[in-house]
Amino acid sequence: MSTDNVKVSAILPVYNIAKYLEDAVSSLLKQTYTNIEIIIIDDGSTDGSVEIGRKLAEENERVQFVAQANAGAASARNNGMNLASGKYLYFMDPDDVMGVNYIHELVASAEKNKSQLVIAGFTNVFDDGNKVIKTTVTSPENNYTQNEWRAAAVKYLNNTQLAVPWNKLYLKSFILEKDLKFPSVKWDDLHFNLDVIKDVENVSVVSNAEYFYLRERPGSETASVFDNRLFSTRKDQFTHALEVFKSWDATLENSRNGLGYYFSSRVLQIVQEISGADSLSWQQKKEEASTVLNDPLTKWSFINSKGKSGILRVLQTPLKNRQVVLSLVMGKFIRIFTHLAGGFFQKLRVKVMKV
Repeated sequence: MSTDNVKVSAILPVYNIAKYLEDAVSSLLKQTYTNIEIIIIDDGSTDGSVEIGRKLAEENERVQFVAQANAGAASARNNGMNLASGKYLYFMDPDDVMGVNYIHELVASAEKNKSQLVIAGFTNVFDDGNKVIKTTVTSPENNYTQNEWRAAAVKYLNNTQLAVPWNKLYLKSFILEKDLKFPSVKWDDLHFNLDVIKDVENVSVVSNAEYFYLRERPGSETASVFDNRLFSTRKDQFTHALEVFKSWDATLENSRNGLGYYFSSRVLQIVQEISGADSLSWQQKKEEASTVLNDPLTKWSFINSKGKSGILRVLQTPLKNRQVVLSLVMGKFIRIFTHLAGGFFQKLRVKVMKV
């Protein structure tokens, strides 16, 4: 079945990413699937990204460049959607690259299965300037009806395939029909995807994981300053997820253990952040950790959490029991272990998040 006449609109929100932008666009132009329009939305860059974006648009008729005042990635993606003329929408991060068949496999699956949403795998690339570590997140190929998807969705929430937009192809008519936009909040992509899956009727999964997501860049390290909005932001995300699953009637009950597993693992990450925060005194760390561990949503997640990882259950024991000091010590231990054995930790992390 030929899909050559089906256009894909690839949207790239750009902000101060000059070093990587040309490689990202080049990987789209090299796709074996060529019916792609590339829409670069610059979000007020000050580092030369504008000049590179304009040059790319001048050199290739498939590339459009638009500059906007700085308003965030969500705004840039939404503006890109307004300009898109393709049947499908694809959102790429401008510091990543992909294998040459990635878009082809997404489109082929969408057309074959009449999918409103296609989800692929991806490869995390951790580059600290000294060594590069790669971990792959993928799932077997599948095609879900609405009820089948609702039963399976919690698996993709946990393994992080649901969270991001760049491993997905969206049917534009479905997005427009539901009037879906990226919200102007931190981690807008998961909120957008939760809105997408709420009423989606047909979801396909492809196993291709040749999207290379740059998780860390050389020189990108920052001081360990704790963001005191982190927990409330995670709560907002999880509350949104619960609302979607609740809207699916019995699905919340069927997915309860996986949902608890998802949020309790995020709580562990937050305690890690608190434990290593140079900006907090020991007393402040205890107060922050106590607030997190005694939150009703945290308690609910630990009561209901059930996953395949025995290691995670052990690590979460002091958190579940709300032992503040021991939880902080555990968080510090994990941070040290991550630093000393980063490759092993990242590979373990992928396995741990399966339900």
